[in-house]
Amino acid sequence: MQERKYRKNENLADWFAYFVLAILVAFVASLMVELEETLTDVKKTTTNNIIDHNSSNLAKAWSFFTFFSVALALIAALMTVYIGPGAYGSGVAELIGYLNGVNYPNVFGGRTTAVKSLGVVLAVVAGLCIGKEGPLAHIGANLALMTLYLPIPGFDIFRNDVSKR
Repeated sequence: MQERKYRKNENLADWFAYFVLAILVAFVASLMVELEETLTDVKKTTTNNIIDHNSSNLAKAWSFFTFFSVALALIAALMTVYIGPGAYGSGVAELIGYLNGVNYPNVFGGRTTAVKSLGVVLAVVAGLCIGKEGPLAHIGANLALMTLYLPIPGFDIFRNDVSKR
């Protein structure tokens, strides 16, 4: 087995890639939190307004709350099935498999990242019992792979199977 030759500034390129990745993951995570809070406020405020308008309309408020939650969950599910099937599950098992050498189709890519990010937010706002931690690891891995292909001088050393894993 042949050893890989290291470039002079390879460690610097490593750390710069980590820095770019950290900025991207933080940006996506903050967008997800902001969207989640906005949608939760819309759901909560509208339900409270229905109740405050007429306190005998509890059934109407409950119906809106339930319909809104089901609609968000349905949108998340349909996006996952038809737009980004690689975004199913938490993503942690797929990452472990990939790091062990299994290549899953459609697990990494821009569509998967977008569907996973939006789908997780919609599912959380819908009230499903899920967290953002596992999916955010999958989103971070997708962003890491995308970071390696940014047109930045020196990043070409990362575009091999060993460095990606």
